Amino acid sequence: MMTRSTFYRQSVQLLALLFCIFPAQHLIAETRCDDLASLNGLIGEWQAQNTQQSVVEIWQRQADDSLKGISRTLGNNSSKRPFEESLRIVKMSGEIFYLAKTPQNSLPVAFRLVECSHGRLRFENPKHDFPQVISYQVSQGKLSVSVFSNTDKGFSLNYALQKPIDMTPVKDDKEAIVAQYVKSYQQKDIQGMSRLMHPQIRWLSVKEQQLSLEVSGKNALIKAMRKTFNSSGKVESALLWSKALGGFVSAFEKASWPSQGEMKSQCSPVVYQLKDDQILNVWYFPATNC
Repeated sequence: MMTRSTFYRQSVQLLALLFCIFPAQHLIAETRCDDLASLNGLIGEWQAQNTQQSVVEIWQRQADDSLKGISRTLGNNSSKRPFEESLRIVKMSGEIFYLAKTPQNSLPVAFRLVECSHGRLRFENPKHDFPQVISYQVSQGKLSVSVFSNTDKGFSLNYALQKPIDMTPVKDDKEAIVAQYVKSYQQKDIQGMSRLMHPQIRWLSVKEQQLSLEVSGKNALIKAMRKTFNSSGKVESALLWSKALGGFVSAFEKASWPSQGEMKSQCSPVVYQLKDDQILNVWYFPATNC
């Protein structure tokens, strides 16, 4: 008869053997939350419907480090315009964030990805009033989205996949062009930025009722960017939210930098005007707290 001590000893030996065969990094690979590829199952057009309303959620890849989404809710017997949310999933500072922009909020609300295993994505923001948690579960053409508080009060929606979407970024998407421009800035890639600049590009700042022309012309802007990159420290930039309308893209951009042992940040509203898939004008508005 096996004694308890013998059972424990054999269990420890078995665990040691497993760690020799499967290194620790393989055992935790499914819980890594710093790789956007783990969210590929979310890409597509999803629909949830009941007797009262219909909700459509669409996700597509915007760039290598971001997904763009939109959620539309419409009452089945209503002639009102659908309630619409602009969604983003972006990688910033080695972590992944879910950003929701609703009509009642001037700035997007960020939720950090804390779990991404077995098709489950859990985003949290303990400081937000409601919700504090947004959870996605993807499995075999079905999507379950739960929105709730820390006390488990909330609701869930069950979606079915309507049609898959190509995972490659949309090349003629104006929002994708702006996202790539901001990414090139983040990487201090002058050549990448240059390809997206119109020869007559202008960089303008808006302060109260004054409009100031900071830089005019592609060559002058490239020179200014080189000077900025050479003089600035470790400053990170990320596109939190963007919305295209005609030839314009409205956006919120977040800048982060280290200061006295902690990260500081600020957000700026920006408007881009595009012409022939290149950025013609950029209007920067005063920064605000993120």
